[in-house]
Amino acid sequence: YHFAIRLRTVEQMEASRSEYAPFFAEGEFEQYCESMRKRGTWGDELSLRAAAEALDTIIYVVTSESENWFLHYSPGGVELEERT
Repeated sequence: YHFAIRLRTVEQMEASRSEYAPFFAEGEFEQYCESMRKRGTWGDELSLRAAAEALDTIIYVVTSESENWFLHYSPGGVELEERT
């Protein structure tokens, strides 16, 4: 199941290239997507954002950072209250 979500997330990034590719230098977006397709590759904030979009769900992440310890990713940036 994990691998299916990984592939769906990458497909979302590729389908919405204009939202994700600007974070990369020329040609690096393709390399990033290829790497993200492989098992064992660590995800990042971009992949979490894409997963929220692909799965139409809200993702919460609790980190060990003292600032920004609670991260929130939602489809289209819609807040929880707005989705209900």
